[in-house]
Amino acid sequence: MKNLFKIAFAVILSTFIFSACEKESDELPPALKAEIATITSCMCDPYISKYRWKGETVYFRGGRGPACLFFPMYYNKDGVRFEMEAGYTYQKFSEDAVLIKSVWECK
Repeated sequence: MKNLFKIAFAVILSTFIFSACEKESDELPPALKAEIATITSCMCDPYISKYRWKGETVYFRGGRGPACLFFPMYYNKDGVRFEMEAGYTYQKFSEDAVLIKSVWECK
C-alpha cells in the first residue's frame, strides 16, 4: 500500500512540475484559426504542427494523404504565412526544426 501511495504521489508531483514549466500557450494565433476555418475538406489529411526553428515558433501546414501532393506552408508565431528562401526544402526544415507538438488535424 505504501508503494502505491508513493507512485501516486510521484505522478501527481511530476504533473504539477511539468505543467508549471510550460511557458507557451496552447492557444493558436487568430490568423491561423482563420486559415483553418478556410479548410473545407479533409481530403489529403491536412494538419498543422508547431515547431521551434532558429529560435522562433513556426507552424507548419502539411498533408498526409498517400496520393496527395501538398505544398508545405509555414506560418510565424502570429499565424502569418511566410515563404522559405529559394532552395530551402521541407526536408531541410524537418532536419533543422524541433517538433513541439501537433496542434490541429482535419477530422
